[in-house]
Amino acid sequence: MIYLRRLIHYFHQVEDAILVLIFTCLVSLAVTQIVLRNLFDGGWIWADSALRILVLWLAFWGAGIAARHNQHIRIEIASHYFSPFMRRIMAVFADFACAVISAFLAWYSAIFVWNESQYGDMAFANIPQWWCEVVIPFAFVLLSLRFLAQCCCQIFTANGFKENEGHL
Repeated sequence: MIYLRRLIHYFHQVEDAILVLIFTCLVSLAVTQIVLRNLFDGGWIWADSALRILVLWLAFWGAGIAARHNQHIRIEIASHYFSPFMRRIMAVFADFACAVISAFLAWYSAIFVWNESQYGDMAFANIPQWWCEVVIPFAFVLLSLRFLAQCCCQIFTANGFKENEGHL
C-alpha cells in the first residue's frame, strides 16, 4: 500500500510539473510574440497556432488536476437540503456518472484523433495535427479513472473521499 501511495505521489508530481511546463511555454511564447509584433513589426507564423494548442493542453491538463483535488465544476442544486447519507449517495452517483461520461468521451475522442492521424494534416512547424490533439482522449481517460476512484472511495471508506487524506 505504501508503494502505491508513493507511486501516486510521484505521478502527481510529474503531472504538476507538466502543467507548469505547459503554462510556462504558453506565457513565454505569448510574451515573445507580443514583443516581436510590437517592437519588430513581425513574429513567428506558427506561434498563434501553437498558442491555441497550448491552451487546449492547459485546459485538459488542468481539468485532470482539478478533478484530482475534487475542485472541478459541480452543479449542486439542492444537496445542502439532504442528510449526509443522501449527499454521499448523490456523490457516488455523480462520480459514477462522470466516470461513465468521461469514458465515452475518451472513446470518441480517440476515434477523432485516429481519424485526424489518417488525414495527415499539419498543425504547425511540420507537427502533425493529431499529435496536438492526443491530449483529449488521454485527459478523458484520466478523468474517468479519477471519478471512478472517487466513487469507490465514497463507497468503500467510512468517511468517503477526503481531500486531506491524499488525492487520487
